[in-house]
Amino acid sequence: MKKIKNLFTNRLRVLTQTIFTIFFNLPFLSNILKRVPMPVLHCYSCPLATGACPVGTIQHLIVVRDIPFYTFGFISLIYIFLGKLSCGFMCPFGFFQDLLFKIKTKFKIKPKIPYLFWAKYGFLIILVIIGPLITSETLFCKICPAGTLTAGIPQVIINPSLRSLIGPLYISKILVLIFLTIWFIFEERPFCHYFCPLGGYIGIFNKISYITIKVDLKKCIECYKCEKVCPFNIITFKDPNNINCIRCGKCIEVCPTDALSLNILKNYPLPNIKEKN
Repeated sequence: MKKIKNLFTNRLRVLTQTIFTIFFNLPFLSNILKRVPMPVLHCYSCPLATGACPVGTIQHLIVVRDIPFYTFGFISLIYIFLGKLSCGFMCPFGFFQDLLFKIKTKFKIKPKIPYLFWAKYGFLIILVIIGPLITSETLFCKICPAGTLTAGIPQVIINPSLRSLIGPLYISKILVLIFLTIWFIFEERPFCHYFCPLGGYIGIFNKISYITIKVDLKKCIECYKCEKVCPFNIITFKDPNNINCIRCGKCIEVCPTDALSLNILKNYPLPNIKEKN
């Protein structure tokens, strides 16, 4: 049987991630877009950042006692259309995790900690909303590994005056980043699965977003190949629009009967470009 390689879920995904990573790091656009919340986790303190981080923006507005109607409304409009496709195809920190997971090791692990994925909702409620309201501090930003990678480290490198401010908090952030970076090599997207508050918020839209995964039950043979390749162990034919699904398309790629497809408006399948070898 000839192998079928799905360009949409493989090459095009990597290309799309690369393009969006570049787009979110174009400083000459920051004069226009710096106040606009981007639909991904990318620190606005990054020297190259094009726009604002929605998680950081929400915390800041809560700290100054302003209700973040605009931020929630703007990103929600995007997520109503995309769902967590933005996680799978657009997020620079997600791309960073994907690249590290490609490093060859003697073993890889699948998600093994039951129910830990609910932790990201705890981060969302406690560290992003309630905590800043009580403490007047942007609590999640203080531990965010994406912020450490793209802002904390670069800012200290390019601004020598900041080096004298390095203390226990900065060192702890570096240690968290090192720990997670090692984890990323052995498990696919653990930060997205367990800890990302933005991913938790976006997951709410997976069930209602315009872009969904559709299962043709007449074609499905329940081989469970979708579960085996899923970063989050989702059985796609049973729960195609699970709140943890990042629409990476790996299940669509491996489906031997083409029972899975990415659809827009639930009824119209997107083009499934394939190359036969």
